[in-house]
Amino acid sequence: MIPPLNVAEIARQAAAYEYSPSTKLQYWLRTAASLVKEADVYEREGNDQQAYLLLFRHAQLVLVNLIMHPQAQDPSCRRGLAEAQREVQNSLKRLEVLKPRINQRYKQYQEARDIEFRKTIAAQLDDHADLLRDRESHDPAIAGRPQPLAAAENKDLAVKLAQKELKRRAAAKLGHYLSENLHPHKQRRLLAPVQGQPTQEHHGVSDQDDLASRLQEVRARVEGDQTHRTSIQESQPASSEVQTILRRPEPNRSATGYKYPAVPAQSIFTITETVPPLPSKGLLQPLPLRPPAIPAKIPEPPSRPISATPPSAPPVPSKVAPNTTSITPPEPPRQPDYITPSSSDLQPSTFTFKPSSYLENGNPLRTIFISPDLRQRFLEIAYPNTRRNLETCGILCGSLISNAFFISKLLIPEQESTPDTCEMVNEGAVFEYCDAEDLMVLGWIHTHPTQTCFMSSRDLHTQSGYQVMLAESIAIVCAPSRTPDWGVFRLTDPPGLKTVLACTKQGLLERISISAFYNGAGSAVYV
Repeated sequence: MIPPLNVAEIARQAAAYEYSPSTKLQYWLRTAASLVKEADVYEREGNDQQAYLLLFRHAQLVLVNLIMHPQAQDPSCRRGLAEAQREVQNSLKRLEVLKPRINQRYKQYQEARDIEFRKTIAAQLDDHADLLRDRESHDPAIAGRPQPLAAAENKDLAVKLAQKELKRRAAAKLGHYLSENLHPHKQRRLLAPVQGQPTQEHHGVSDQDDLASRLQEVRARVEGDQTHRTSIQESQPASSEVQTILRRPEPNRSATGYKYPAVPAQSIFTITETVPPLPSKGLLQPLPLRPPAIPAKIPEPPSRPISATPPSAPPVPSKVAPNTTSITPPEPPRQPDYITPSSSDLQPSTFTFKPSSYLENGNPLRTIFISPDLRQRFLEIAYPNTRRNLETCGILCGSLISNAFFISKLLIPEQESTPDTCEMVNEGAVFEYCDAEDLMVLGWIHTHPTQTCFMSSRDLHTQSGYQVMLAESIAIVCAPSRTPDWGVFRLTDPPGLKTVLACTKQGLLERISISAFYNGAGSAVYV
């Protein structure tokens, strides 16, 4: 087991993030909301360290950075910023609950280490020091956690764990929804404000100075804990209830002003389930370490004709009659290195998936599990546009389970399409849906009907917005008429993400150096 971290070290890491006021405030507000959503999952799974880091970072981001953002007084952002400040109050309360539990665990580790110190020889102490210096030992998501597993080597376990946890979350949401609807007067309270109670627009948040002082007080207490330890009760498991609202956003009934053709849809967006099936051996496809060569984005005739109909599954092979004359007894199966537990033993709090790769700056990237059917399903939906040489985009949504992301839904939003671009319309509806369904936006997917598989300058600007909200966000590019016909990418960090965020003119990035801005997303695993 990797040694746990103390509160002071976790707080130090939580404050070590990069902030740029040139990035739009709406992206930062979504980042803040994502931090709280991730913290909820980690706390529910019993990972107090990572929950503390995320909540501390959320409080500092909002109170120190966002209230001073150049767009903080913009009427379009004022309401979202006020909600973020109100959420900080909850974060500070939760930090006070988590702090003694983390300290108690660290104290127990220190006491056990002191006993071991008296029993071991100097060589063993040197080995232990090497372990503490290892980069994994400083990751709060896996430090002190049982059974950190390599994601690519445990795909079967990951899929079973995700399927069970997603079913549990769905049942919890349904139970909460039914309990709310079985009490009419609770429902009325949700629909209308209580008489005399101020509405959200007029309900002011606590004084900013007071919140800032509370954050400083938390940090002061964190620093004070370096000189003494407190003994408290053993931590209790977090509640598994998730507060969600089971509703779909209403279709946009207003006429759009654009003239471009778009993917036909009956609502604001199409929802496609992409829960990963149980994998068979050999399905893991290594991703290219370097992106393909990047040509100029000029329409060219396809080098390979696009079929007139969407691709279909291969025919089912005919059955072969068994040879009854000679039967060779099968060899006993080789014992696997890791025994998969029974379904009843699969609990997110029992397993933690290790980071599968690292950013250029050394920060860990959590694994993203993707169903191999997702890309095929997306190409079928996009086929009418692809046939007319129009781009199509979709949003990749999913959940955080055991320190890994699982893409479970593909959303096709309302969009404007041209041969070289596709722009999402009514972006807010997508995030409202994800919030209501307790989903996280994990990236996007789009087609290049007439181009090769690469990230254009405009694509890089789009990807930067996703990566600001979540470092693991990926971009999948599908070029059905080219070879290679698809790729998974992310911006390098550094230099790609910072360079693109600092660029205010889309389409003007220097083509000679654009390949240094992005590369293959090695954190994606296909199951």
